This record gives sequence, structure tokens and C-alpha cells, in this order.
Amino acid sequence: MENYKSRTVVNNAGDGGLVINCEAYTAFVIDENAHLLKDILKQTYEKAEEWVKTNYYRTKGVTEAFLPLLQLSQSARIVNISSFHGQLKFINNERAKALLENVNGLTEEKINEVLQWFLRDFNEQKLEANGWPKTVSAYKASKAAVNAYTKLIAKRFPQHHINSIHPGRFKTEMT
Repeated sequence: MENYKSRTVVNNAGDGGLVINCEAYTAFVIDENAHLLKDILKQTYEKAEEWVKTNYYRTKGVTEAFLPLLQLSQSARIVNISSFHGQLKFINNERAKALLENVNGLTEEKINEVLQWFLRDFNEQKLEANGWPKTVSAYKASKAAVNAYTKLIAKRFPQHHINSIHPGRFKTEMT
């Protein structure tokens, strides 16, 4: 197979994961103001599960599918579209945060464990009790997982340029 100078994969998986009353909804708010969204945002387990699949597992799947091709390049790039809301500061679950930020001990299994734990707590309505975000919970958890996965593959493939970015807010179907 030919060796190409540059190949780039841009992963822009995104799913809102919410049923939104668009007339009342104007912006994402911080967890301290979650009570303001009580009649505006409805988070369901089904949407949370869909959100995690789209934002994390599909991003990971596309990346894994393209890695053999990218390895043929002299200058491979992977850009995972993440979010400001994927920062670990939005997750108060100290164990989950420790697993996701420990680059040296990070594995795909640990990322999966965190997401399964999140979904279990979501299903059992234990998000707040266990330190998960109260608002747009699945979005924040799944984008934090994308960021962790990006760090993991950047460590596995140091010869590639691998990043996750927050593109800012712009008009899309999701927003």
C-alpha cells in the first residue's frame, strides 16, 4: 500500500441526548442552576444510553477503523470534536475523575467501566448522590470519555498528532 504524506480523521459525533422544550430552553446551565431546567430539559435513560453510544463509542469505533490507514501516513492526524462540557471539573465523582485523568494507568476498559457506572447510576437515579453532573449529564460524561480516549490513543501513537477540541457554539441541529 502507498505511503501518503498526510491523513486526517475528524470525529464529530454528537447527540444531544435530551428531549428539549426549545421555546423555553436558551442555554446550557451549570449544575448549581439545575432547578431552573426542571420543566425545560428531560433526561431519560434511553437518551443517555444513545448519547454515550454516539458521542463516545462511535467516535472510538471510527478512530479504530481508520488507525491502520493512518499508520501508513508520515503525518497522521486525529481530531476528536469534544466540548467545554467534557472537562473533568464538571464531574464530582472522585473515583471516576481519577480513572479518567490518570493517563499512565488509563485503559479502554477503565473508560468503559466509568461509562457503565455512569449509566447504572443514571438508571438508578443516583447521579447527584454519586457525583455525576445534574444537567446534560450524559453529554458531559460521554465527552469526558472522549477526552480520556483521545489521551489514551495519543499515548499509544506518539508519532501521530491526536487532539480533542471544543469548537465553540455554533448553529447546528443539536443546538
